[in-house]
Amino acid sequence: MLEHESVSGILFASHHISEGSYLNSYMDVLKQFLGGKNQQAFVLVNGRGAPYADLIARSGEILFLIQCKTSVKRLRVDVEAELKKMGFDCEKQSERKRDPSSKRKADLAESLVKGSALTNSLMEALGCKIAVPIFMCSEPSTADEKKKLKTSVEDFHVESFGWKGPGALLFVGGSTERSMTISV
Repeated sequence: MLEHESVSGILFASHHISEGSYLNSYMDVLKQFLGGKNQQAFVLVNGRGAPYADLIARSGEILFLIQCKTSVKRLRVDVEAELKKMGFDCEKQSERKRDPSSKRKADLAESLVKGSALTNSLMEALGCKIAVPIFMCSEPSTADEKKKLKTSVEDFHVESFGWKGPGALLFVGGSTERSMTISV
């Protein structure tokens, strides 16, 4: 484990971090864990199935909100819903094939309000000036699937919390995983 005054360990949430009864207790735990050092870097693993980001990380004044997606077959990500769940207002760049249903619009609007309130609270409590949306996905099995996923993420532009443009997209696994050598 790296021991340095500006880097903390990995935190694991015992409950989902989402708007609601646990929010204040999480803010207290984060403040206590960071010991008042507002610039300390950390990674927090959110509760499984949380209605917010899967991983929450902070380095300096940047808050990273990370959605982790994986699939054995074809990976599909509802980019708009995931961004709004984290509070990022987004605009689709290409023309929609069909208009979303009124239920979907209402669900997305509710998600955006809750996610935005939570991200604002986290940024304020942690002293962050920028929040970055990140999609961390398993490596698609074909180049075509990888291109489609990349296009779907790039198709939604965000202008929230100091971030302007599409979310970041990281691929994990595949060749990186197989090429790693660990010597003991």
